[in-house]
Amino acid sequence: MNQTKRVYQKPYKNRLSPAAFLRIRIPGFLLILAMVFITFGCDSIVDQQTEADDAIESSDMAGALPMLQSSEIACIDPTTLIYNKMTNSKSVEWGNPRNPFEKTVDIEYYNTLTEFVIRVKSTQTIADVLVDNESIKDFDGTVAADIWQEFALDLDEDWESGEKQTFSLKVAGSGPAAEFEVDYTLVGACWLEVVSETGRIWMDRNLGASRAATSSRDAQAYGDLYQWGRAADGHQLRNSVIYNLSLASTFEPNKGNAWDGKFTTSFSDWLSSQNNDLWQGVDGINNPCPVGYRIPTMAEWQDERLSWSSNNAAGAFNSPLKLPVAGIRINKSGSISGIHGGYWGSFLAGSRLYLSDVNSFPNRVARADGYSVRCIKHWRVIIITHPTFHHAIPPWRDDI
Repeated sequence: MNQTKRVYQKPYKNRLSPAAFLRIRIPGFLLILAMVFITFGCDSIVDQQTEADDAIESSDMAGALPMLQSSEIACIDPTTLIYNKMTNSKSVEWGNPRNPFEKTVDIEYYNTLTEFVIRVKSTQTIADVLVDNESIKDFDGTVAADIWQEFALDLDEDWESGEKQTFSLKVAGSGPAAEFEVDYTLVGACWLEVVSETGRIWMDRNLGASRAATSSRDAQAYGDLYQWGRAADGHQLRNSVIYNLSLASTFEPNKGNAWDGKFTTSFSDWLSSQNNDLWQGVDGINNPCPVGYRIPTMAEWQDERLSWSSNNAAGAFNSPLKLPVAGIRINKSGSISGIHGGYWGSFLAGSRLYLSDVNSFPNRVARADGYSVRCIKHWRVIIITHPTFHHAIPPWRDDI
């Protein structure tokens, strides 16, 4: 791994924010790509403007990454910040053979879209961390025992998606260094963008789906079923554990609630004190979308629905969004009904776009219901006139 790039070191936190990991560093000559989002290719993904046997254009995130439709690289859930996390541990002894000193060094490593992240912890002090014998230390003195240290390295431009890299990791400190051989295959997020009839940019699949839909009833394109306003904590999985609420709970992020990661059954909401701001824009407290994306407003869903060739599931699938009828998880029981589906909107809590083979319409339902999420690219429109600048209505403004 080339270590000529900048290195970042910071204390480890239990909850990782998108801003802490997805730092985009784009060379000046590639700024034209700022309006285009093309990710690593994966199985069964092809650009809509490309023949099936052509390569998908690559981005600058990790070198030239042409991936054919037949690529066997696994798709990564785009809502997951840590990709393909791997761990290892090693014990080192020194001193008197009959009564040796000993330390244990633990490592974890994974990549985000832009960085390769290494985490290190030792039962003795750490004096240095080296990759291929090159120090990546940027702290003064030593680091105390049993404290996780985190290092984020820019992805090597020569490292292509699907390609295995082998490098040595050496953790120096008290006694001999602990040495690891790291074998890692670079992976990336797996989705493309589509432009709808309204000119807006969307992800080409539902959150949690392994591919864009090939039909209205394509099970691999269904994805997850979220309760309105909740984060991607695992509750949205179709087989997640059901947690029965006698009374809805108060929202306290990162508090280790008993219902974290579980689908909560109740008659209305999963919160006793309703909070309408959990999914508002890219900075929403619980925004489950990837960085730069957000939950669409109901005004945006209305515009899409009115652009369809027919106001039903057939029209939804025939649109550029290829929306499948992914089912509904019922709030009272946690069971899934597959005869219809719907997509959450952000601005009005509990607002959704209902979808069936017969019709489609916007309305409001119980926030504890489970519906699909399709993320939209966050953007702004500025109308420029002379001599005064006038701002257009922001596209995330909802009037429904």
